[in-house]
Amino acid sequence: MNEKNWNELSFMFLIIAIIQFVILSTIAMIFYTGGTKLDPNASNYSFWTNFFSDLGRTKSISGKSNLISCFLYIISGTILAVSITPFTIGISHFFKDTDLEKKLRIVLIFFGFITSTFWVAAMITPWDLYGSTHLLLGIIYTTTGVMVLLVLAIMIFLKDSYPNKYATILVYYFVLYLFNLIIVILLKYNPNTITSLIFQATIQKIAVYVFLATFFYLGYGALKIEKAIIQ
Repeated sequence: MNEKNWNELSFMFLIIAIIQFVILSTIAMIFYTGGTKLDPNASNYSFWTNFFSDLGRTKSISGKSNLISCFLYIISGTILAVSITPFTIGISHFFKDTDLEKKLRIVLIFFGFITSTFWVAAMITPWDLYGSTHLLLGIIYTTTGVMVLLVLAIMIFLKDSYPNKYATILVYYFVLYLFNLIIVILLKYNPNTITSLIFQATIQKIAVYVFLATFFYLGYGALKIEKAIIQ
């Protein structure tokens, strides 16, 4: 397999990983067996008052078995997490003309690998069994994920031949991602009022879905650019 084919596959993998996560996590919400942090008796998943990590519980907050939801969430999240590393390797192919680009692509791939590794680790440590560990792993991969966004945005801005619109969208998402990271670190998804719960759960949903849309846009854009290159 030549480099061009590898790059195209890495971008397609990211796109497919995003699509399957949206589908399977939505199905996982349907199978969630109930309960929120402030209402253990809730009968189903509440989009505005449950967190994504609730889907990965072996037992829901209501105390019922949650294995179907847990399985779907772990599988879909792990696939999505793994896709980050080949994507960073593939997109770094566009940035290797100067010494600075070569150094930045190494940094990008490094943070991409760390993000994937700790994200997978967070997926396989359910919140109800490994609460503090799950949260710590989440903070780590969120932090390194922020660095992936920042480094890639810098690389695109420095590359005249790569459309700046992709860097601009990364900067916008970087601000949102950083805001969500601060929320996670300060509040630790531990609300004590319904207002706080809705705020934290909503911010997380916005951050995740904008993340998916942003990387779908990046992956699709990189795929188009790669296909347009005449070998």
